Amino acid sequence: EVSRARDWFARGLPLIERVDKELAVDLELFSRGGQEILNAIERQDFRVLGRRPSISKTRKLALVAPMGIRPPEGHILDFFQMMAPQQILASVLNPAGTPEYGDLYGGGPTPLQFENFEEARAQCARLAWQPFMFNPSLPHLLGAAAGLPTLIVWGKDDAVVPVSTANAYRDAIAGARVITYDQCGHRPEIERSAEFIRELETFFG
Repeated sequence: EVSRARDWFARGLPLIERVDKELAVDLELFSRGGQEILNAIERQDFRVLGRRPSISKTRKLALVAPMGIRPPEGHILDFFQMMAPQQILASVLNPAGTPEYGDLYGGGPTPLQFENFEEARAQCARLAWQPFMFNPSLPHLLGAAAGLPTLIVWGKDDAVVPVSTANAYRDAIAGARVITYDQCGHRPEIERSAEFIRELETFFG
């Protein structure tokens, strides 16, 4: 069955060049995602009855300024009111003072990067247009993660998802711990990279 499924997912990839761009994104994610699940099953020597493949066995969870819960105060940035480069700029409090920002985005996006950004934004619109980038049921659903060691990381000056949302996640996941950084926007992994890496190494170590 795994062999048949692998062949089925493989047939989707050549079709990517033959469909419109929006469908091509969905088709590629579906095909490659399916292949990764099969890879995980094979790594388990096909012994998956009664347990999940290791790809799904989470023992600790780190959340870095995620969308998904409606902010108790403020609003999620309506990034469809701007182009992708402006959205990326808004994610960082001080781009000039963030060396990794220049490494990642310096010189502006290439035409291919710009196209990929816009395709990703189109996918966001299809998945989470209304309500905008949050699921009213998510706090209830996250109750199933109670007791799972969870670290929530946020920048206090996040202009994309208000920092008030950090406490909403903490309240939804019993036992979760919140870390916030001063003078930091939506990208603590590059804005406060040294502290961020240290915290995650300690947490996952």
